Amino acid sequence: MISFIFNFLICAIFLSKNNQFKDNDESIYSLTAISLLISFAINGLLGLTFIFLKITYLPLFIFSASIFILMISNVNLRRNLIFLKNICVKESIQIFDLYKKSNFIKLVFIFLFLLLLVSLGPINHSDAANAYVGYPYKFWLKNQHFIDGDLNQGLLGLGDFSNIFYFQDRTIWLIRFTEFLPLIPILFLILRRKTNKIIVYTIMSTPVFIQWMSIGKNNFFSDACVVIIFLVWEKNKDKRDLLFLISASLISISFKVSSILICFPIYLFIIYFYRYQISKINFKEFFDFVLSFPLLIAILSLITIFSYRFYLHQNPFYPLLTSFFNPGDKQLSDWETLLKGWNRTTFFQLWIFIPKSIGKISFVLGPANLILFLFYSFVVVNKKRKKIRTNTILGISQFILLLLFAQGRADYYVSPILLTYVGVESIDLPLTKNNFVKKIISFVLIMQLFMFIASSIYLIYTNFLTIKNYENS
Repeated sequence: MISFIFNFLICAIFLSKNNQFKDNDESIYSLTAISLLISFAINGLLGLTFIFLKITYLPLFIFSASIFILMISNVNLRRNLIFLKNICVKESIQIFDLYKKSNFIKLVFIFLFLLLLVSLGPINHSDAANAYVGYPYKFWLKNQHFIDGDLNQGLLGLGDFSNIFYFQDRTIWLIRFTEFLPLIPILFLILRRKTNKIIVYTIMSTPVFIQWMSIGKNNFFSDACVVIIFLVWEKNKDKRDLLFLISASLISISFKVSSILICFPIYLFIIYFYRYQISKINFKEFFDFVLSFPLLIAILSLITIFSYRFYLHQNPFYPLLTSFFNPGDKQLSDWETLLKGWNRTTFFQLWIFIPKSIGKISFVLGPANLILFLFYSFVVVNKKRKKIRTNTILGISQFILLLLFAQGRADYYVSPILLTYVGVESIDLPLTKNNFVKKIISFVLIMQLFMFIASSIYLIYTNFLTIKNYENS
């Protein structure tokens, strides 16, 4: 975690330009998101390199801290850091001033605080313990790479290899906390855009947040960063944010291949928006764009993880396309079929929102999200027929793609939920004028709040037991 923090500060200082905040006052959000992603990707690249070179005990945080100290010894770079700090403080004050006359901001930060407490703890989820954190831990412990034949090994994303540096500096309990970090800028962006309060409560009480914050996988981390950067770019259409967006999406795919379903609608929209400018791009502009620091890291991240998967299974897109890369391998073919159909049971579309059993409370999007999403799917314009929001269209498109091709799990749906709602100031849709429907909305929101609070208290209590007695917990 220490090396990650230093690398984040290094990236933020290096990528910041004071003049970018003059025309785009939301640049601090895209800068924060891309710095988080790049620093995590760099740690993943170094983690994989350290493993193959058998130097996993080489303390990365010392090198990261040394580079950071050298950077801030430069007057201009030190001014960049101070400027960024001032921008963050100013942005926080501005958001608090928007809601200072109500208790709304206090309630929202209670949700945030509960999620913070949930995110602190050991890795005790089977998927993370056996694969996504388990393999990096074994690599670090043995100080070498190995192939044990387990098909889960090929599911590791680039971000998972950064976990060895949490083992180095004894911050294993902060692996889950890393997932919490993008939640701060996305929440501030939601509040900054004066998103309707009911929608904010619905987003923040989404039960699957508990799962995202408590497992130790980076599902939420990468998707949330992509969402932040897209929202900033979509509002201002800044070329620098476009660079950040493309880089972030590629890094996200290197973390988990399912992100292709999230990024595909974004790529289509980018191509459509720049359809008249693409043919006019000269070689120098293209060359400068590709050789930029964020995109170089993104391309290197993709090449590295694809090469690693080819090294394991002769398939860079593992576990997909096994019929092409691994023809005749029935085990890999059955494995691909199993993964594609995971939890895609009868009515899985409903179970994404509603828990099938008590034990699944923190694995769903919640009933309030179901109602709101249906409203915005079927009634996408208000009574004045205003222009439909681009992010709403993309959110619904992502949701459809995930329903068609993804596993039947709610933890894939962070991007469509956030993109569909952020910035919506009113939910005064025709259906809500009916008193009966209003009561239903109130009921499902209260039910979702209860699910969220019950799940978070249970996880916090589990963390407390862990502190008290690790073995018995």
